[in-house]
Amino acid sequence: MPNQIDPSRIPEACAAVGLDPDATAARLAPAVRLRVTVGDARVGASKLGGLPDLPAYVPWPRWAMSDYNRNEIADLRAKPQTEHVTARIEAMLKQQEREVPLAFLAQLDLSELEGLPHGLPLPSSGLLLFFDDLAEQPWGYCDSHRRSFRVLHVPAGSTLERRPPPADLPAEHVLKEGAVRFEAVQTLPVWPEDMDDWDAYLDLGDALEPEEEIAAHQIGGHPDQVQGDMARSCALVTQGVYLGRPPDVDEEELERLASSHGEWRLLLQLASDDDLDWMWGDLGNLYFWMREADIAAGAWDQAWFQLQCG
Repeated sequence: MPNQIDPSRIPEACAAVGLDPDATAARLAPAVRLRVTVGDARVGASKLGGLPDLPAYVPWPRWAMSDYNRNEIADLRAKPQTEHVTARIEAMLKQQEREVPLAFLAQLDLSELEGLPHGLPLPSSGLLLFFDDLAEQPWGYCDSHRRSFRVLHVPAGSTLERRPPPADLPAEHVLKEGAVRFEAVQTLPVWPEDMDDWDAYLDLGDALEPEEEIAAHQIGGHPDQVQGDMARSCALVTQGVYLGRPPDVDEEELERLASSHGEWRLLLQLASDDDLDWMWGDLGNLYFWMREADIAAGAWDQAWFQLQCG
């Protein structure tokens, strides 16, 4: 099921597969698609990849990996001690206290979103910047991944400069750059919880497959979900539930903690993209999520990150 669709095709597609077009249309959520043109963007403009535009007083985000490494080592020691696993443990022990610069992913000029529906209480101005660790690429299933990504908001009117990369950022983590143009789009959930006829819904996805192949970068809306329910995962992980294995929490407590999943909204989705030479896992996506109230409050340090792939 493509999550970005042309709503004008819903009636005909639903008729072909036997689904109610009104019920299907009721599932739609607005989003903003990021259409990318490979090449350099001007300072302060919306773009993916390249180098960030930051005021002089904002440091390049870094990640102290000690908690992450301790958790990963503990997990590895619980596995059968193959040659690969023991080599991985030895490598992580050598760099247990390492601090690394995060890779720059995207910056969005929020003023360019004016008039485009996305369902998020975003500021009307300023630059929103996104960073992530591309060396370890944590998936977001553990609270120790918290500082492996960053969302920064730079107020409008700030003096921006194109920031050179830190000396210890690998050259391959300076990503190919593309200028961004925003456009309104409608999204359907990939895995709706209340779907009764899954065969028909999957056929609907085939019928709605877009004629134009375009990477599904987007702000807001339903995610292009590859694996499990990310809003639920965000609610659980940010309350201390470790999801790298079956949760060590009784079912009743797990459901109580997950009950806040409705507060979470997709902030930004970055897809694998042939034009940018981006590949997240096996044709996966990167996702930044926040509670709606935290977006409204500008509490960008409360964002959560997930990676999903096939």
